Amino acid sequence: MENQTETNDEHIAEEAKPEQGTMAAQDATQADTFVKPDQYHFWSLCDHWPLRDSITLALADTPPVLGEQHEQIEKTTQWQQLYTLAINCANHSLPMLERETTPESYRVKPADFIRWTRKKHIELPQALIAQINTAQDRLPKEKKPRKLRPEQRHKERCRGIAALLWSQNKEITIARMVEAEVLIEIGCEGKTYKEETIRDWIKEECPNRTGGRRPNS
Repeated sequence: MENQTETNDEHIAEEAKPEQGTMAAQDATQADTFVKPDQYHFWSLCDHWPLRDSITLALADTPPVLGEQHEQIEKTTQWQQLYTLAINCANHSLPMLERETTPESYRVKPADFIRWTRKKHIELPQALIAQINTAQDRLPKEKKPRKLRPEQRHKERCRGIAALLWSQNKEITIARMVEAEVLIEIGCEGKTYKEETIRDWIKEECPNRTGGRRPNS
């Protein structure tokens, strides 16, 4: 599901470094001088952000927590412009967690918001980026799916096909199943294996392990 199309979220914030002179760059740089890095700690741990708070974070300010009033920055022209841009891009270049909701209820994943700011050349506070990267470093690394060798893949395919055929007809013997053309052409992808090998692969799937005898020629 989405393995090859999405860039890994890990350390994606490191890429969020737009060109000088872009929207919010000057104010963010100045505000970084006064905003302590640990003020972003709470937000770096969140799985998603309200869109309004994301805009506030982008402008090097920390949004309210637990219902505190924090309306001053939202009255600024810069905040209003960035928020309007985000609403315009919502569910297009900026994915929302829930499509069917009102703008006031929009929420975004931090990684999606960071990608969007990078595409729009909007600079984020370096203290926030550092906190997000630190939070990601604390997460356990996802294991990459094990890549099967051809023989392992053929074994799994043959077992699946045999199990399906036996679910439709429990009277098929192991000896007959081993000779099934579909196992060779589809299960083994045309590769030839010894009968004993295929038998060992599929025997656990058989509802009747008597094996059966081949008919006399």
